Amino acid sequence: MKKQTAMLVVALVVLGLLGGAYVWLKNKSEALPQEQEQEKQEVQWQIVFEETAQVTEISVTKPEASYGFVKEQNAWVMKNVPGARLKQANVDALALCASVVRASDAFSPTEELSGYGLHQPILMEASFANGSSLKIQLGDSLASGGGYYALVNDQSDIYVLDSEIGDMLWHNAIYYRETVMMNVSQNSFQSMDVFMDGGKRFSVEPIPENEKGIRFSMWKIVSPVHVNVDDTAFTKKVIGALNPIAASDFIDHPGDMKNYGIGEKYVEASDGKTTVRVYFGDRTEKGVYVWDGISPYLAIVKNFPFDTLDYRDVMDMHVMLEFMEDVESIQVEYPDAIYNLTAKDGGYFLDNAPIDDSVYKNLYQKIASLKYSDGPTDEIDFSERKLSITMTMIDGSTRYAHFYDDSAMKYYVETEGLSGCLIEKKIVDNFEGMLMQAKQK
Repeated sequence: MKKQTAMLVVALVVLGLLGGAYVWLKNKSEALPQEQEQEKQEVQWQIVFEETAQVTEISVTKPEASYGFVKEQNAWVMKNVPGARLKQANVDALALCASVVRASDAFSPTEELSGYGLHQPILMEASFANGSSLKIQLGDSLASGGGYYALVNDQSDIYVLDSEIGDMLWHNAIYYRETVMMNVSQNSFQSMDVFMDGGKRFSVEPIPENEKGIRFSMWKIVSPVHVNVDDTAFTKKVIGALNPIAASDFIDHPGDMKNYGIGEKYVEASDGKTTVRVYFGDRTEKGVYVWDGISPYLAIVKNFPFDTLDYRDVMDMHVMLEFMEDVESIQVEYPDAIYNLTAKDGGYFLDNAPIDDSVYKNLYQKIASLKYSDGPTDEIDFSERKLSITMTMIDGSTRYAHFYDDSAMKYYVETEGLSGCLIEKKIVDNFEGMLMQAKQK
């Protein structure tokens, strides 16, 4: 009995060992493909070209375009376009790729070069300070994305080059050029002038706070009209466009700038210390031609709103709006009567007779908050003038609005640089009643 028990124990031990061995072999066999795959991913790079001397010149030639750079006084300049501003770090990265060229494979071609994309290659040539040179003919990328087929220095073998240099060569020239023409942020913006065709001018300034720390809006248009603007619309359309104005493409050696509409049209912005100006010309499907006034090339800007800018798109249509403390007098003129209100010596007067300050302030607030209901249009045949309001400021400047009857329930309004807007009659029809009542007191 004891012998049988011993044999059973031995059998169980052996069975356990065999089972453990099976599990270990199974796990090992499952792990092998993963380890083999990992080994496959570890690329063994070989240096096919290396040069420690400084890169002095690089040229890139593509079927559709070519560009090149030359090192002058420790800075890159663009070949044939010496005034072009470059992103120096990007050109430095291209030069670094030319200094050390790595490949993961090298083999003799087994088919026509077109099979590797080398029948119309991207050609890069680099020159070094010690007189050595590099020539790379870049073809297609591998289907796996592990590099690019290439010929190096006219050798017969085809190399699979590191993806980094291939990616750099695939960039268009704009990748290496400084695209920002103007960059003015909302916080630093102090003034803007836009000169349009025919001498039309659109000028904007921020509104300062008055002595009480109050302002009606953030911005005001000072030409061709003198009105406040809606801050949201203005910021979105105008200030947003200044930050930044960036090129989407360039035209080198354009010749006569007038052929692109470049002349007297420009946008000028200032932060109070520095003023930046860019000229703009015709609009095409690709964008608007823009020139910085210095460079021997034109930029094309896709999103450039200033060639179609209209103050009517951004202002909130107040006829006239100033701080009351800045108003010296108000004249309200009807066909058969004129009323003059003045603020002086701490009091308020109507035709030189003192009036209650609440009357003056109430009338001022109604005039200052007039808003158009529609328009404007420049093609209006005005009829008889029904009312004129003129504000004279303490600095001697004036604001005015003339009202004309249109035989409906509205007046046409004409003001500085603007005409053809409509305003509800009922808004201003009670002015004379208020003035007559104040005069009788």
